[in-house]
Amino acid sequence: MTRWPVLLLALLSVAFGHVPAAVALVPGPNGIGGGSLTPSGSGGGTGSSSTPEASASAALPFYHDPYQPQSLLLQHQSTNQQHQHQQQQQQSQPPQQQQTHSSGSYITKMPENSPHQKFRNNRTVLTLGYLTAVKGDLIEKQGLTISGALTMALDEINNDPELLPNVTLALRWNDTRGETVVATRVITEMICDGVAAFFGPEGTCQTEAIVSQSRDIPMISYRCSELQRSSPIPTFARTEPPDTQVTKSIISLLTYYGWRKFSIIHEQLWKNVATSLETQAKNNNLSVNHVEMVFDNYKCCQDDMDCCRSGYWYTVIQKTMNRTRIYVFLGNSNQLVDMMATMDGMQLFAKGEYLVISADMMTYSPKLSNKYLWRVEKPPNVKNCMDLPGDFERRSKSLLVVVASEPLPTFEAFTHKVREYTQKEPFFFKQPSLFHQFVKYVSIYAAYLYDSVKLYAWALDKLLKEEQQHRPLTSDVIRDVASNGTKIIQTIINNRTYHSVAGATIKIDDYGDSEGNFSVLALKREFYEEANFSCEFQMRPVAHFQMRQPQHLNDTNQHRNDEIPVSES
Repeated sequence: MTRWPVLLLALLSVAFGHVPAAVALVPGPNGIGGGSLTPSGSGGGTGSSSTPEASASAALPFYHDPYQPQSLLLQHQSTNQQHQHQQQQQQSQPPQQQQTHSSGSYITKMPENSPHQKFRNNRTVLTLGYLTAVKGDLIEKQGLTISGALTMALDEINNDPELLPNVTLALRWNDTRGETVVATRVITEMICDGVAAFFGPEGTCQTEAIVSQSRDIPMISYRCSELQRSSPIPTFARTEPPDTQVTKSIISLLTYYGWRKFSIIHEQLWKNVATSLETQAKNNNLSVNHVEMVFDNYKCCQDDMDCCRSGYWYTVIQKTMNRTRIYVFLGNSNQLVDMMATMDGMQLFAKGEYLVISADMMTYSPKLSNKYLWRVEKPPNVKNCMDLPGDFERRSKSLLVVVASEPLPTFEAFTHKVREYTQKEPFFFKQPSLFHQFVKYVSIYAAYLYDSVKLYAWALDKLLKEEQQHRPLTSDVIRDVASNGTKIIQTIINNRTYHSVAGATIKIDDYGDSEGNFSVLALKREFYEEANFSCEFQMRPVAHFQMRQPQHLNDTNQHRNDEIPVSES
């Protein structure tokens, strides 16, 4: 049964009292899931070596396990001595001469003389494969900044006496450069070495997910919105919500206000989202009057297309304006600004008869939220937003933006630890001394990566404890349970919710996809200043969406004190 987001509002009737008269403030049926109305907060929702080869192998304890991949076995003493010699040589080199590594292995150092039985047992070692992007052409690669979230999660799991008491999770990682061919090669090599689960890959995942499925190995991706599924891949899940998940929040917003007809204007990269939105609209008895695809201005002018010429946006709006009052725009912020300016110039906002809803899958940031209101390259000699061409306040009040919610303030402490772990083994991603005065930005993908490891550990722990009721957990039994990727992913899906380290309670749909956590931005009077420019207004969260699910799907027995799964009462 489909679960829909419910808009939690105490909201637009106050902060957005200028809602177009033509579409009015007549609340539509609360029907998509139902729910209560509450105001949203301002948050919107919710000692290392310089060479990994030497330190990683030196860190590995000797687990004489015939099933253990060769890459994780303790090397011979003479090999260690060679590594130590190489380490001493590389430590004497200046930092800028050290290379960025693209693979390695890691295992948590066990506490000595621990009172916990967990650390006195001879535990089965399961190796996890981490597929990230450090080098290559992938835009906004995350490997250099978030990888520490994985080893941080591993250390917490391996040092938790209640979670996986018979198992040690080890790590093997590779830089796939965000390329399908490289990722597929790495996956097949890891499969041959007995890797129990995959985290990633970053960028592409469709081919990789099928390869993993062929051997029934679970794969949880922290950054891949590429895969659009009409049927589930039973061994695959992802903690990054795919782009199409935002359509549920848009439909909820439209339905709450009774806006039954609208037009979609989208860029080529958002075609899948537009198609999904059109389908969901029909399923909820909403009418889509127009679907128009526009092109990025750079591509238009590079290819000498008609959209490069002045008046292009005027043509698009003129063609659609007579049969619609609500536009849903799916594209980049510069195109949104141009569209709003064109509609303002055509006096469509003069009587409050038109409204634009935009979507952005990037996490809300107060510092970046003004990109929805004006371009970075503002006209010369403009010192205040009210001096921008047209009626700035009037058109900005006719804009709503659905964005991924900002993490809670506690997320900052998490990112600090991620930075520390990223510089340690097995990654050793040091920040160049030239940039020490800057703080390395850690994105929301660090939370997605951390959550994926914790979800896997929780699901495996649950299955092992169920199995223990029928037979002793020998190493063979543990590996047998861990090798059932379909059952591990289904256990995660069946729980339906988990509590993210970013602070939000996240739902997982029937395909194993995170449904995300979204907020609504609207114009609020709040002073902003940068360099020689200021504004009395900013885009701020005024509501957030909450997913609601049928009561019978809940299983309170699945709640653990590690705060990854969360079941609603």
